[in-house]
Amino acid sequence: MTRRPADPTPSVPVRGRHAARRARRWIADRAVYGVLAVSAAAMLLPFFWMLSTSLDAPADVFRTPPVWLPRTRAGRTTWRPCAPRRSAASS
Repeated sequence: MTRRPADPTPSVPVRGRHAARRARRWIADRAVYGVLAVSAAAMLLPFFWMLSTSLDAPADVFRTPPVWLPRTRAGRTTWRPCAPRRSAASS
């Protein structure tokens, strides 16, 4: 029968090693979530740009620097041709 050598005394207590592993895991998870949040923002930026541009007045569409939020309510006139017209007979 062979005898197993005794385990060397750990330099860090067992609980300390688990706490350190949990801390590293927590940091890694937050880093992954941060990268995912930045990626999601980068993917949503074109949709926000499209919506913002559709609400801009025609003269403000190519303005430099771009205006992210329209200052006037030009969206009503910009979107009006897209809305179906109601007649008094259809109501």
